[in-house]
Amino acid sequence: MKICMIGKYPPIEGGVSMNNYWVGHGLAEKGHQVYLVTNADEVEPTYRMYHEKDDLQWYEPYFKETGGFVSLRNSERFSRQRMGHIPVSNPFVTKLASLAADSVRQHDCRIIYSYYFEPYGMAGYLASRWTGVPLIIQHAGSDLERLMKSPDLSTAYREILNAADLVITHRHLVNRFIAIGVKEKKIVHDMIFGLPPKLFNPAAPPMDVSAFLRRASTHISDSLKWRSDSIDTSKPTIGIYGKVGVSKGSFDLVTALSRLKHEGLDFNLLAMTQGTQYEQFRDHILKREMESNTWILPFMPHWKVPRFIRACTAVCFLERDFPIVIHGPTIPREVLACGQCLILSSEIMKKQFYRDQLSDGVNFLLVKDPKNHEELAGVLRYVIENPHEASRIGKEAYRLSVNIEQYQEFINRYEKLFLSCGLSQDEEQEHPRFGAVMKNGAGSLDVAGAYLPCTAKLLSDALEKIASLFDLQKSSYHNNLEKAHGFCEFLIEYLRNYEIKSLPPYFADLFSYESTEIAMLAADGSNSPSFMGCDRLAASEPQDDLFADLKPLKTNYCVVKTYSYDIQGLIKLIVAGGEIPEAVEEVVTPILFVRLPNIKILKLQINQATEELLKLSDGVNTVRSIVTTLSHFNGASSSNDPSRLERQVKVILSQLYQSGVIIYS
Repeated sequence: MKICMIGKYPPIEGGVSMNNYWVGHGLAEKGHQVYLVTNADEVEPTYRMYHEKDDLQWYEPYFKETGGFVSLRNSERFSRQRMGHIPVSNPFVTKLASLAADSVRQHDCRIIYSYYFEPYGMAGYLASRWTGVPLIIQHAGSDLERLMKSPDLSTAYREILNAADLVITHRHLVNRFIAIGVKEKKIVHDMIFGLPPKLFNPAAPPMDVSAFLRRASTHISDSLKWRSDSIDTSKPTIGIYGKVGVSKGSFDLVTALSRLKHEGLDFNLLAMTQGTQYEQFRDHILKREMESNTWILPFMPHWKVPRFIRACTAVCFLERDFPIVIHGPTIPREVLACGQCLILSSEIMKKQFYRDQLSDGVNFLLVKDPKNHEELAGVLRYVIENPHEASRIGKEAYRLSVNIEQYQEFINRYEKLFLSCGLSQDEEQEHPRFGAVMKNGAGSLDVAGAYLPCTAKLLSDALEKIASLFDLQKSSYHNNLEKAHGFCEFLIEYLRNYEIKSLPPYFADLFSYESTEIAMLAADGSNSPSFMGCDRLAASEPQDDLFADLKPLKTNYCVVKTYSYDIQGLIKLIVAGGEIPEAVEEVVTPILFVRLPNIKILKLQINQATEELLKLSDGVNTVRSIVTTLSHFNGASSSNDPSRLERQVKVILSQLYQSGVIIYS
């Protein structure tokens, strides 16, 4: 099959680039012809891999046995002379859409696959419309959770997702795409990545770091240079790789290691890292007097990562407080697959689908909170003082990896998906549709349990009877989200007519809380934007001298519900399986429900002052007039100190703005 892929690719660093590389490589190995369109050669130095002559053969792999290959087409680098316009921008979408359409027409590609919304999904959408070739779109964490939150971008992303023939996501995000308007039968989930075992295994030869530094020292840009002297491989080596950052735990690691150095321990820190916080990271190393222990390498191509891992005694992945909640990096699995000791943060451990198979001290080492530098130093001390134990843990890690890595199945699923979407009607008769496409029609009992978990738990035995009565209506629903919304309406009517004596007094609040989220997901927002206006600040902080004249405007998709109990606390207790006391204290609790442009539902506990502030945030009232109104609302104490009230209003508005609840028109 001839496939047009549009997306990140080496020398771009990161998980999306890695996924695209191995999907293309694996499909080519099976005999498919992959025409990959990318702007990878234009990536900024901050996120650019360093490659050598021996890497060139990997960029466009060709498999003589099957005839499959990857043919790479990079966009022309931007120049003002050839592409300049005012205001200046690099026209990535236009370039990639043109190249993709040309590739599809020239090579008769049967499918277009775009991974990441910007610019690849947009380019894929245009190329698909121009050529009539089916489009498959896949998202990552940051494009869905960060880019799509922007009102200026979200409408375009909703349009391309609804136009796509298939959308690849994760099981727990299916409802968000249904709420966007994507038909459930077009949603594919559980395309679990698999690492190629030919490269990621304990037999991978360790990287000769000293030889690499000697070769690369004259080619690496000055901004990335650190040192080129030899590293003593007889010492325990602690490794990290990937983007550098505070939330990545990079600075925590240096701080903890500096403690051990001052205790007299001797070791190496080997870091393959770059990123926007790279200069601060280097400064932190100097400040902590860690420069004599540290060697920094540039980003390496995906196929050389195993050699880096094998050069380390242990490799750390200490991500914590990461702003993209659904971010699911594969670095931990790469370390496990190479049979090396993995030091992992609790935050990332909990995100792994194989977390139940991880055992602290057996096949990995756990750091509950990398910000606790004493705890982190203790784990690192154990590795440095007991490298043989680290080796033992690495061997157990490999045994785990063998059970969880399914590279061939990963490639087979993409192959089956592409074939099912790119075949003609005649060809489809010989090839069944891809089995992982979501199917709706779950039973009402299952829908209630999935969408109203706490409500269902409190209904207990009565739930089965209520679900049966609901099914007797024989109502038709397009998807399970619609069905859940219908069940909520039915349950409200049922509770009006029938009493369930075993229900606790807080049941109504809890059901309202869960059903409100369903209602906001199910609300049709396809023709109504989140904000009826443009953001005057464009995500920047307001200047003090201009702040009073700004006009806060709340989103069209927000509602405040006031409850008689600490409903969020109760839900946490129920979900955790805790015992709820018979007498629950009543406490007035306003909850703000917000549907963000990326269809994520925020549930924020607020106070009465914030509720009043939101009512006044209509895009007409200025901050100055809002402060005046609130001063009258709050009484004489506020009138006597208007500057204090203004400061309080600014703090609250700033929090609402950062959360995406308001803009300034």
